[in-house]
Formats: sequence, structure tokens, C-alpha cells
Amino acid sequence: MSLLAVKDYAASVIIPSVVIPASVTKWRKIKVYRQMPKMTAPLGSNCVVILGNIDDIEVRKSFPRGGGGVNDSGDKEIVYQIPFLIHANASDEKAGADQFDVLVWAIRTAFRNTATGLDILDPFTSEDSFLMAVGEQMKGKQLTPIEVAIEGTEATQVNFEYILTVTFKEWIQS
Repeated sequence: MSLLAVKDYAASVIIPSVVIPASVTKWRKIKVYRQMPKMTAPLGSNCVVILGNIDDIEVRKSFPRGGGGVNDSGDKEIVYQIPFLIHANASDEKAGADQFDVLVWAIRTAFRNTATGLDILDPFTSEDSFLMAVGEQMKGKQLTPIEVAIEGTEATQVNFEYILTVTFKEWIQS
């Protein structure tokens, strides 16, 4: 029944289901944040996925309030556009870039193959809603890789980032 239920489903079910191809040797696990984390320490050689600033629109799909329908409160569809920032780094820009592209494709595939038509629960209120669709529309943007110095050393690494915006559709009774 909430944005949090959708974010929780994305962070705890979809991203953990990503099958990382064997050819991706640099990042074997993905750390997921459903809320923006404090970035006080370097990410190291991790791959992280952070849910970003979300756009949504809520549309009534039944009689207006007090309209004489069976359910006067009405049914609504909420369409979310959720950006997922995929961030990883590597010391080898060529191999890292190739593996990052494969990793992004694996994450897109997980959204493409996600089961829908299921009830989801808000982890705080336990209110339920119906998840109608995931990933029917996806938009990606690869950001320019940035070389950064590793603090306390003479070494550098390359940060790779990709923003994948995924559409989620939720049905609620309000």
C-alpha cells in the first residue's frame, strides 16, 4: 500500500535474484540500498545498487469518492518511475567496463523476468497492495566512467555508473 512496499520488494526480492554471469569475476555480490546511504567511506571494490529519487502518479480507476459505487473509497493505480543507480569500481578500466556492461544486462534481465500479479506488504504498516507490473518500461543511461585516486596510495580506480529507471505499477484500494 505504499512506496515503501514497492521499494522493499525491489531491494529484497528483485535485485537479490540477479544471476551474475560467470564471466563477471570482479563483482560476485551486489549490495542493495532501498534508501540513500551515507557515503562516508569509500565503496571499495563493491557493486552497489541504490534506489534513487522516485517519480509517481496516482490515478483513480473506479467511481469517484462518494460516487455510489460498491467501494466508495475507490481503486487507484500508482505508477512509479524508480531509478536504480548501479555503481561499481575496478582498477582495470577495460576489463572493468566490459564486466560492468554484463552486470548491468544481468540486472535488467532480473527486472524483465520478475513475477507480477502478486500482493506486496509494507514492512512498517503491513498494509497490502497488488503489484501489477514491473519493468514493462525501462530506460537506461550509462554515465561517463571517472578515474579516482585511492586514498593513502598511489593507485587509482575507475568508477562505473549506470542509471536504470524501471516502471512499477501498483493497485491500491484507498
